[in-house]
Amino acid sequence: VAKAVEPKKAALREAEAELGEVMAKLQEAQARLKEVQDKIHRLESEFNAAIKKQTELQDDMKLCEVKLERAHKLIGGLGGEKARWGQNVKVLTQQLTLLPGDCVVAAGMVSYAGPFNAEIRTECETHWLKELDKEGITHNEDCTMRSVLGEPVKIQQWVVYTLPNDALSIENAIIIDQSRRWPLMIDPQRQANKYIKNMGKDTETGCDA
Repeated sequence: VAKAVEPKKAALREAEAELGEVMAKLQEAQARLKEVQDKIHRLESEFNAAIKKQTELQDDMKLCEVKLERAHKLIGGLGGEKARWGQNVKVLTQQLTLLPGDCVVAAGMVSYAGPFNAEIRTECETHWLKELDKEGITHNEDCTMRSVLGEPVKIQQWVVYTLPNDALSIENAIIIDQSRRWPLMIDPQRQANKYIKNMGKDTETGCDA
């Protein structure tokens, strides 16, 4: 029996030893597999983060391209505006030198031309311009009260208030607007009365007439 059992025991010990070696190798392989799996998981996370960063950078790049295009358009527009502003400065500088004579004509018309008709007013402006030339006072050519004191936006608003859209009526409205004292209006057709009342409706304090 001992002779039969002993070989089997030896074979068992040998098999157990081989099993131990195999199990050790298996555990080592499993450990390596876990390391690989962890590395794969880490690489996947890094890849996903890189893809997300890439998408964000692409979106930022598109936004920068849009902003850059707008900036180019703005710079181009400002270049044109610079030329226009420069021209405006030249014109305004020139107008500034002509202002004294223009103010004389406008002030004279507001002060003295109110009672007269269009023909006499034109004669007054023409006469004053000649006198300015004699005295060497600079002024705009064909300077008038309307060209100096008239504001197109304000005049259009007056027309909305039913002011007659003729030169004489507009001059009268300018005189009313610029006068320090209340003007006396001779108004047989009651056009001025209607205009003043309509204008007073949009004024908080009203308008005395």
